[in-house]
Amino acid sequence: MTRFISKYSGKNDESLIRGTIWSGFELTIPLGIMIGSIIYYFAPFIGHRLLNSPASVDLLEIFALMVPFRTFLSVTMESLKGFKKLSYVSLIEYIFQPLTLLIFALIAIGFDKGISGVVTGYLVSLIISSLLGFYIMDKKVFPLLKNP
Repeated sequence: MTRFISKYSGKNDESLIRGTIWSGFELTIPLGIMIGSIIYYFAPFIGHRLLNSPASVDLLEIFALMVPFRTFLSVTMESLKGFKKLSYVSLIEYIFQPLTLLIFALIAIGFDKGISGVVTGYLVSLIISSLLGFYIMDKKVFPLLKNP
């Protein structure tokens, strides 16, 4: 995906760029939802039978919810790389997401929510980072929501 966005950017072909990005979303998001749903559905079986840890069921369910958001963030980051906007990638993946994770983890620890709270904090930081990445892509780099 990165390669094609870079290639079409050189040709100033907005239609192919938009199509490439939306194809990335259309292919990976449904798969992410499907895989996350499978993990969520089988979390009790995995937790009880395979891991022999009933406490892990909640964690597996939270991790299952992360899968679609992680795929969404990955497509957005790869798109930004295709436009050679590595400063935005670095800002989101290496500064913003870890910082929000730290904040939410500290909040979870402060409210004595344990590992489930920390993992939920990771989910929230992933959701916020995904939305921020998409916003930056649409408003600062390439208007995805604009009709061609």
